[in-house]
Amino acid sequence: MSSAYASASPAAVASEPARWRCPECGWSYDEAQGDRDEGFAPNTRLESFPDDWSCPDCGVRDKRDFERDPEAHTACISNE
Repeated sequence: MSSAYASASPAAVASEPARWRCPECGWSYDEAQGDRDEGFAPNTRLESFPDDWSCPDCGVRDKRDFERDPEAHTACISNE
């Protein structure tokens, strides 16, 4: 994995950051936090991930399968 962060597109930065969850294994991605291990800088939106990206924990679900976590407060929750 490259040490450089993937950059978010301007369209992807327009809305409030959200937290997303894999429905298969529960792995979560917090847009406000980003994910250094996956190469995504803070404020990188899930929609800007590569089309062939899948859950790094289970590998079963694609980004289109991820569910928004309605109870997450992205300002105070870090990526697990």
